[in-house]
Amino acid sequence: MNKKFKKIVLFLLSVTFMLSMIQVPVQAEETPEYSFLPPFDTWDHVYPRNIYEDEIVKIGPDYISLIVDFVNDREVSTGNSGDIDIVVEYSTDKVNWKVGSKPVKNVQGEKQQVKVTGLKKSTNYYLREVFYFRDAPEVKLVSDTPFKVKTTKTLNPQIKSIKAMKAKVKWIKKKVVPGYWASDGTWMKSVTYPAHWETSWTYKITLKEAIDADYIWVYDTKVSSNRFKYNGKKTFYVTVGHNGKLIGKKYNVYIRGEYKGTKSKKSNTIKKVKVKK
Repeated sequence: MNKKFKKIVLFLLSVTFMLSMIQVPVQAEETPEYSFLPPFDTWDHVYPRNIYEDEIVKIGPDYISLIVDFVNDREVSTGNSGDIDIVVEYSTDKVNWKVGSKPVKNVQGEKQQVKVTGLKKSTNYYLREVFYFRDAPEVKLVSDTPFKVKTTKTLNPQIKSIKAMKAKVKWIKKKVVPGYWASDGTWMKSVTYPAHWETSWTYKITLKEAIDADYIWVYDTKVSSNRFKYNGKKTFYVTVGHNGKLIGKKYNVYIRGEYKGTKSKKSNTIKKVKVKK
């Protein structure tokens, strides 16, 4: 080799060595960004609320409506709480849970109504609120204490049969209620009830299915209805009374159930129920 060629080889070897000594920095893996704090150990302060009785709006045979209220000291105090979806789960044994409501977005300071569906009538259930984080769907937080509630049988009655029996007619003497001062200082005028005939009879009402009601309303005239305590059975008896001699008269009768102050839809109407002795 000539001297010129040796110099070129040495130069290339030195350049190769220098290049091998240079370290190219490796870019670190980016940490995923959340729109709220990472929902793991740092979220120890986040808990769903327990459900309370005064938040139950309505109970039916196959559903329960309730209020979910996000105003609570134990709620999200940092981060974007709008990234939390809340659902209500139900269970009959506190072991096997199912999602019963559609998810609602957490809105701080607002009450929202949800409806738990897919339930069976006349069954005890446990309800609980559940937090789901949109950026971390594997995270699930549940309320401390499940709320126990029972679905109704059915509030809307359906009549199978009605009999009007044991009718009695009696003469009601004239009655005068004297005037008096009411507790608020108002003078109440005297009232006179004229003498008249009155007929009373007993309805034997048989339902297609017992309903979960506190009271039964019986409608048998255009101007009169009667409210009775309900015994919770398919067949029950109520006694009504109307002015006049009414044995042999026929009435169209329907009923309503009442549960905790809420009246049901009216039942089917049984037409021309005859008043008999």
